[in-house]
Amino acid sequence: GEKCGQGDVVGCGVELSERGDSIVSVYWTRNGELVGRELCVSSLQLPLYASVALHSHGERVLIFEAPPPPSLGRDAVEFVNSSGHPVKLGTDRGFTHLYYCGQRAGVGRPDATCGPNSGPQCPSCEMFQEYVVSRATSSDTG
Repeated sequence: GEKCGQGDVVGCGVELSERGDSIVSVYWTRNGELVGRELCVSSLQLPLYASVALHSHGERVLIFEAPPPPSLGRDAVEFVNSSGHPVKLGTDRGFTHLYYCGQRAGVGRPDATCGPNSGPQCPSCEMFQEYVVSRATSSDTG
């Protein structure tokens, strides 16, 4: 593919099995677009540790860790949005950092539901997402 350049935003993520005990794939993004994905057989083991390599003087890095899905050590916890609907992280590439409830979204198409395949996040899931991100940001700053 094309080489990354100044100002590009590069991301890397992992897709875990439904049980959260193994890695299904690793994917890469550039400027929010999927640029590569590799399925994992058994070569990667949990836990994984982040690493960063910078190329030139003055480059910067921002590391954002999405909250883990409830299946990772949180079996007794179920997240719910402000409407009381259970929410889960998206499982489709490019949507694994967003929470969805699967209920009728009330936006977009009349048959749209809150989910990456059939519609955008509903307002309740957007509020839940903002809450999760604000908690992650406040815990990063102390």
